[in-house]
Amino acid sequence: MSKIITLAFLGMISSSVCTVAQITVTPGTTLSVTGGTTMTMAHDVNISSGGTLVTAGVVLMEGGNFSNNGSAVFNGTSALVYNGTAPQQLNTAAPLSVATLVLNNPSGLTPDNSITINNQLVLNNGILYADTSTPIHFANSASYPAETNQSRIVGRAILDPLAVGTNALNFLGCNMVAGTDMGTVSIERNSGPQSLVFIGGDVSIAQNWVITSSNNAAGPSRNVTFSWLSAVDNNRGMTAIFPYGSDSTGNGYTALNTTSRDVSSTDPRVYQLPNLNSYNRLFTFSDHNPVGIKTVTAVAAKVSAFPNPFGSVLSLSITKDDDEPVQVRVMDMTGQTVLSNTYKAGRSTIIGLTEVGNLAVGSYLVQVYNDHFGKSLKIVKAN
Repeated sequence: MSKIITLAFLGMISSSVCTVAQITVTPGTTLSVTGGTTMTMAHDVNISSGGTLVTAGVVLMEGGNFSNNGSAVFNGTSALVYNGTAPQQLNTAAPLSVATLVLNNPSGLTPDNSITINNQLVLNNGILYADTSTPIHFANSASYPAETNQSRIVGRAILDPLAVGTNALNFLGCNMVAGTDMGTVSIERNSGPQSLVFIGGDVSIAQNWVITSSNNAAGPSRNVTFSWLSAVDNNRGMTAIFPYGSDSTGNGYTALNTTSRDVSSTDPRVYQLPNLNSYNRLFTFSDHNPVGIKTVTAVAAKVSAFPNPFGSVLSLSITKDDDEPVQVRVMDMTGQTVLSNTYKAGRSTIIGLTEVGNLAVGSYLVQVYNDHFGKSLKIVKAN
């Protein structure tokens, strides 16, 4: 049985290395980890409601999970390091700020709330799963991680508003050279299955960027280079790729270049848009042929899934403006397709998916689409 150390006093860990099995910080208790200290956890750290952890050192999670229902303060050069082998969790009742977060776990890390990085995020190994509702924020003082196909952020990553002016900016595959005044800029990079954009009868790569500039009315012009890893190609044709930008309402997509480019020779893929002067919109890429099409607007449609979470059967309720069949694709959170099929569908249809009963417990994304619309939903297999 794992040893649990329950602290009911003002505690301070000041040795260079302290290894314990499990710690619970009880209400009214403050645990302090001083600078130069590494607290190595074989199992869990649990901060109860009313408990406090203050650290200027390193909290090394060798195998357990970090759970914060109280207050966790990561000062200065402090670091929260995940170094396990099985999937690990970062559970926090409120959004958490950390100086440095290090991921060195091939099985990945999943936070259940938003995390703000004040110093740096280091991705040595594994996937950091940031859901739409639990994004990774990068403060103005933070540096951004190098990503590989094996070590990257899947989900939503946000560069908090930064006064850029005429300076250059490079954030997670969006590289803006120095140029005219951009004012204050925020960039949201979405990656993985939930970032797919349906463009007419086609679909984008599994990555997009939303660039917001406070000086958009002045039409700042920059050379902007987008790059993405082959892991998010989404089976698009990298030998003939086109850039797309959303319209002002976010309901349609405009081809930003009517001539395709071959980006297949490099990984990451690289595509430059010279003299880009229209921001406050979403950018993505697809091999959809836009010849003769300026803007593609999705037809109104509604899709819901029930029950969700589901067990042996998942039902999809679909309402749309046509009588054409629909394609249903279910993907795991790494983007791997686990189910794909075509179904007859009228304007109001319910489709029962019995095949999902064989899936492993966990989160998935279901996509429903045809040549006129596309919808994505997150679903959860409970048992």
